[in-house]
This record gives sequence, C-alpha cells and structure tokens, in this order.
Amino acid sequence: MVATTALAAPPTAASVDALYDSMVAGRERVPTVTVEQLDEDMVLVDVRPEEERQVSMLPGAVPLQAFEADPKAFAGKKVVFYCTLGVRSHTTTETWAERGYDVANFKGSALAWTHAGKPLVTPDGEATTRLHTWSRAFALQAKGYQAVY
Repeated sequence: MVATTALAAPPTAASVDALYDSMVAGRERVPTVTVEQLDEDMVLVDVRPEEERQVSMLPGAVPLQAFEADPKAFAGKKVVFYCTLGVRSHTTTETWAERGYDVANFKGSALAWTHAGKPLVTPDGEATTRLHTWSRAFALQAKGYQAVY
C-alpha cells in the first residue's frame, strides 16, 4: 500500500482574506481598506519591526516610528497601517483610531499586496521579490515572491 499526501493548494488572495478574517474575528472592528481601495492620498505606515522592514517594504511606506515621532505631519491624509497579514496593524489601527486619527487597517497587508502583483522595495528603494512573512505559517505570498522568516 502506498501512502499519499494531498498537496496544499497554492496560496491565493482568497486564502489570505480568510486567514485575516479568522484572526481578527471577535476583535474590535476598525476601518479597513483593501489593496484595490488604496490611493495616492493615503499614507502607508509599516508597523513591522526593523528586522522585517530590512527585507522589504511597500513603496513609499514609512516606518511606524517615523509616524509616531510626528503624527501631525500626516494631518489631512488617511493613514493606513500594514504588517504581513494585517493582524499586528489591526492593533495599531485600534490605538490610533481611539486617539481620533483618520486611520485604517490594510486588510491582508503585504500578503494581499503580493497577490495584486505589486512591487516590493528594500529600505534603499531597490526592487525585490522577498517578503518577511514573520513565520512559515504566514508564507502565503503570491507566486513569484520569496518568503523570508
């Protein structure tokens, strides 16, 4: 008798959405935006630690520390927090929404970004396909991107 193992389906945008929804279920609702809803008037803020940001970031994003140092510098713009999936940024969004800021959480975050085929950059602005996924469990990046954890 030969044992067989079913191969897991490759990650999709829908699988990223489903994981996000399951991980924030029961938590306080915060405003969210999807990759399709992002626009140039929004400020992307990366809440991931330095180790993860050193691998890649979304183009034009600012680190959370830069936002926290002078949040008034972003007045008049919607601030969209992101991380790998959107769970850590959900917590940050809760905090800043309670403080009265115009904020939203990026649903699916960097993983959704990859499934939309959008570019990643290093902190120096060079194109890369590497994404720090925090752990192997979150290595749900789109085909053509490389998980680092």
